[in-house]
Amino acid sequence: MSIIKIDQLIRTNRKSITLIVGPDGKLIVRAPQEATDEHIMSFVERKSGWIVAKQQEVRTTYPQIGNKEFVNGEGFLYLGKFYRLRIVDQEEVPLKLADFFYLDRSFLPKAKEIFINWYKDQANKVLSDRVTWYSSKMGVHVKKIKITSANKRWGSCNADGTLNFP
Repeated sequence: MSIIKIDQLIRTNRKSITLIVGPDGKLIVRAPQEATDEHIMSFVERKSGWIVAKQQEVRTTYPQIGNKEFVNGEGFLYLGKFYRLRIVDQEEVPLKLADFFYLDRSFLPKAKEIFINWYKDQANKVLSDRVTWYSSKMGVHVKKIKITSANKRWGSCNADGTLNFP
């Protein structure tokens, strides 16, 4: 029997124990205030097969990507595919995607900002197409689409017809 490491234990006013394997593979356990440590560990051990399988799935699905250095050859994901970075001189736009990501050398000091803005623009284009398609199928009107910097939620909507995506 293997011992499963609990990376974070959160006790709240809830009725059941929930297991969450985060995108980094860490195990988060949410448990009722009154649950004993023994009861929680017993539950975790009973679910150890699921936990290990989910952690392995996360490691293969979401390779851990550290802080970006914005150097030649560094890989960046876009729509499930890795593209290498090439730093070039006198590009017509700060950042362009073709067979590589091409970043104009003069924009290196602001590379992180440029990439974030580029990804947000691309997300807006992809999401706008999907939202248009789904809203017509559902018979609803979407006023505006916003790309936010939220880290934890998949999206939200406002009563005024604004859809927010992280």
